Amino acid sequence: MSVQVDTIVCPDVREELRQELEKLATTCVDTVLRIEGRLSASTEVSVLFTDDAFIRELNAQYREVDEVTDVLSFAMLDCESEVDLVEIPGLPVILGDIVISLDTAERQARAAGKSTLDEIRFLLIHGMLHLLGYDHDEPEKEAIMWKRQEMALAALDED
Repeated sequence: MSVQVDTIVCPDVREELRQELEKLATTCVDTVLRIEGRLSASTEVSVLFTDDAFIRELNAQYREVDEVTDVLSFAMLDCESEVDLVEIPGLPVILGDIVISLDTAERQARAAGKSTLDEIRFLLIHGMLHLLGYDHDEPEKEAIMWKRQEMALAALDED
């Protein structure tokens, strides 16, 4: 069982923070997969930590929303399709990409009175749940996703 988290951090981030972000990304991805019972022989997720300008471009291009956002998820699998859930021996399960704006995470953390790393941890979990097929576009789905987020955050606090 292995989880590969490919982390890319925008170039203007200091090295110490870069290392913290890489470790946090791996920890959050592992935790969500464990809680969701989705650990498989080999799983891959990419995480990009960027700035407001780039995430706004992505949001406009892929969601047609010309605004800054905190996190975007680009799932490679349709978790409702039986075909996408079949694992092929020897090939990794590529879940997709998570993109987080460090600028927005910092603003949101400050507004909530918490650390930027705590906000990023929340955004990583939120993004991972989207990759696994969770959504919050309807009240019932939102309640389920929020419960899963709380479970993952609690599990991280226990570790």
